[in-house]
Amino acid sequence: ASVVETPVSLGATELFSKSCEPRWAKVFPIEYEYGTSLTIFVEIRSPKSKSSSGECESLGGAFFDIGDLLGCRNRTKAKRLRKGGCVYAHIEPCRCNTTPSATTNNKQTSHQRKNASSSSLSSVSNGIINFQMSALQLKDSIGRKIMTGSLKPNTYFEISRQTISPSGTTWVVIYRSNPVLESFKPTWDRVELDLETFCNGDLNRPVLLSIFTSKKRGTSKLIGSFETSANVLSNSVQREGMDDEERDNVTFIVRKGMADHAGPDNEEMGRIVILEANIVLDGEDQGQQKNSMTILPVTGLGPPALHAPTEYSDAINMAKLQDDSNHHSNGDNMYRTGGDGRGGGDRPSLPSSISTVMKTTAKARPSFLDYIDNGCEVDFCVAIDFTSSNGDPRYPTSLHYNRDGTMNDYEETILSVGSAVSNYNSTKQFPVWGFGAKYSGEVRHIFQCGPSSTAYNVDGVLDAYRSVFLTDLIMSGPTVLLHVIHAAAARAKKIHANINSQQSYCVLLILTDGIVTDLDATKAKLLAISHLPLSVVIVGLGKADFSEMHQLNNVDNNNYRSNSTFVEFRPHQHDPQSLSRAALRHIPDQLVEYFVGNDVYPKRPNHRTQRSSTTIDSVISDLSIDELM
Repeated sequence: ASVVETPVSLGATELFSKSCEPRWAKVFPIEYEYGTSLTIFVEIRSPKSKSSSGECESLGGAFFDIGDLLGCRNRTKAKRLRKGGCVYAHIEPCRCNTTPSATTNNKQTSHQRKNASSSSLSSVSNGIINFQMSALQLKDSIGRKIMTGSLKPNTYFEISRQTISPSGTTWVVIYRSNPVLESFKPTWDRVELDLETFCNGDLNRPVLLSIFTSKKRGTSKLIGSFETSANVLSNSVQREGMDDEERDNVTFIVRKGMADHAGPDNEEMGRIVILEANIVLDGEDQGQQKNSMTILPVTGLGPPALHAPTEYSDAINMAKLQDDSNHHSNGDNMYRTGGDGRGGGDRPSLPSSISTVMKTTAKARPSFLDYIDNGCEVDFCVAIDFTSSNGDPRYPTSLHYNRDGTMNDYEETILSVGSAVSNYNSTKQFPVWGFGAKYSGEVRHIFQCGPSSTAYNVDGVLDAYRSVFLTDLIMSGPTVLLHVIHAAAARAKKIHANINSQQSYCVLLILTDGIVTDLDATKAKLLAISHLPLSVVIVGLGKADFSEMHQLNNVDNNNYRSNSTFVEFRPHQHDPQSLSRAALRHIPDQLVEYFVGNDVYPKRPNHRTQRSSTTIDSVISDLSIDELM
């Protein structure tokens, strides 16, 4: 029997009252490993109107598979509820590094690049940001200045994190403040958020702060918004002794509209001042009261969330330098009115608590999901062993035996591994091949399974496999893998020829019950095709001695890219997730290594030419809504 884990409650969102279209701001962190199956259940509840004990009634629920969600457009999926309505789920991988590190900023001016003498901390691991802000000179939602004696407004703000995907820029709400009641100059509660939630570890990542007025009936109206980042917030605290110009430089202008629509030409709706702001990394305060910090050498640096490919040095010089509070920049700064919404014109560059010497000689290494997010397709091929050593499929001793709907080991492996890989393919058309059987007196080392050259999705692969036993095949031998590897390599070669126009990668799953007849020739073949976008996963089934087959596990040397993995089925036969995890453990790194080795990086969309949108807007155009509970 398969291992069944006890469900774990992740928590509950905030309560949204009197709204048919709630946008919850609660973020739920989860741990997920590629190749495994992880399902979350979302239940929508509503408080009963006449219940004094806080009892709730269920409005419906939805299951979301994490692997499926990661493979969806914009990593967002909608499920339809039976009682009416839809629930949307959005997921984003955490990109926090294990070591605080400095990276360059793609939006630096030429003057700043030439004088790259100071830089803010850009990418971090564990930490929190806390800040408190207050509003001045707020106008109402239609642009009228709120005067003394008029009805005092109730105001709150939302924080949205920017996400860039092939469809454009989206803003995902990650925090909603408590409202300040009846105040002309509201000072909201102090905010404290972990950096993973606030900016996914990228302190230069844009975040959007939007100011709303709330009505007694539960409705709200947008006053305006401004764009900023964690680094800018932490350097924008108003302090005693500042003159008017200095105060203007650290004051945010709220512009009418949302995101890219809130440009410098939009009407000013008020001003925001930061009363306090600090970034704490692993218990160490990174606020402006800290004058210096040592930057450690970069180890295992991951990509910045928005700027891949970004150049960075293979070795960042360690430095511990004091701030130069008189340092000025004559170039344009990325954070200006209409960008982060600050007032003032040309102003001194923000003081940095970190100084470092950087080179720009290498490119940051993207992640597997960076390529998937930018449209990379993972092709999937399956090759199945039909040699006589499997046993007569009519008898229970055979590895191919199937009765009363119970899956055999071949079917279990196809379902486990195929379900994980298929999430990253939009067409779901997979070729299925057999080898080792005799047709018309001739041994075939490769033949088509099923009536078509490809099968649709994993269920189609299983049907194609089962259809072979309805033909006149005679199980034979020997076990030769060269032909199926060659067929998969031919598909990968076509992909390789179009590498600059279309990013795709191929995974070949080979299921066999015995030792390969010519092991040395198989290893040589794997090395010969290591330049192609192809990974070969071989799963050994049955009780054979597979000790020699482990030589195929990550066949490589100094001149070849690793492109193969071998795993035995029996240690994982009662745990499908463990099997898929072991079989696919090297695929993400192998895919990234292939593209980086060919100098092909995810193409970041030009967010300036694409409209800003909410998460729902970004998926509604080609949404496939699943029917739910």
